[in-house]
Amino acid sequence: MVLEAWAVQRSGTPTITVNLTGVTDVQRITVTLNSVSDGTNTGNIPIFMGVLGRDVNGNNAVNSTDVAQTKSQVGQPVMSSNFREDVNAVARSLPRMSQSSNPT
Repeated sequence: MVLEAWAVQRSGTPTITVNLTGVTDVQRITVTLNSVSDGTNTGNIPIFMGVLGRDVNGNNAVNSTDVAQTKSQVGQPVMSSNFREDVNAVARSLPRMSQSSNPT
């Protein structure tokens, strides 16, 4: 995995974007933000993230519930409320998984 980040100074901005490349399916990663300051305190902040393609409901498993949830959004525009169900790009980039696979 390659982490691309650079020194960012944001005053009062609650969002920081870190571009990751080479992240594969079925893994947990930690991205540490170094020297984060609230104006008084400075420290390193670990951000934890799990990657599991096609797990549209976020329960750490890929099963028939994910299939049903995805089917319920067919033909709908992608929005912040349903973006996880938009698996077209994910499906092309990941190996085929069985319906009952669970990486945990």
